[in-house]
Amino acid sequence: MQHTTAVKALKGASIFTIVMGAAAVLAVITGITQPFTFFFDAMYLPLDGQQSLGSDTELVLAAIAGGIMIGFGVMALQITNHIYTNDPALGGHILRLGLITWYLTDSTASYAAGAWINVLLNTPFLLLFLVPIQLNKTASTAQNA
Repeated sequence: MQHTTAVKALKGASIFTIVMGAAAVLAVITGITQPFTFFFDAMYLPLDGQQSLGSDTELVLAAIAGGIMIGFGVMALQITNHIYTNDPALGGHILRLGLITWYLTDSTASYAAGAWINVLLNTPFLLLFLVPIQLNKTASTAQNA
């Protein structure tokens, strides 16, 4: 993968993260929580309507998670723009370390909470970032050999 393509893919993944986080925050602010109610219900199959996003605790956790996603997306975008663009090895290392740390802790805790499906949902999200980094790293290594 060309470096410019990897940069565009990482910017896209960052913006997608920001949008997903903003959707969670807006759901809390507006009270339009139905899409997230379905999402949480899907975490604990079968789809039976038992999970919700209605209590104060659930709403504040959604707000916190959304804010963290927005913050991570902004940070990933800045790392991509100011570090990865000029130093793909360093920028890729920073992003990869953060993403793998998130993936392992989030997935392990989700599994422990009985929401094993979240591990499956986390995986494509992780790959949105890791695939461009890895393919660019592989291309750079092949060009330098």
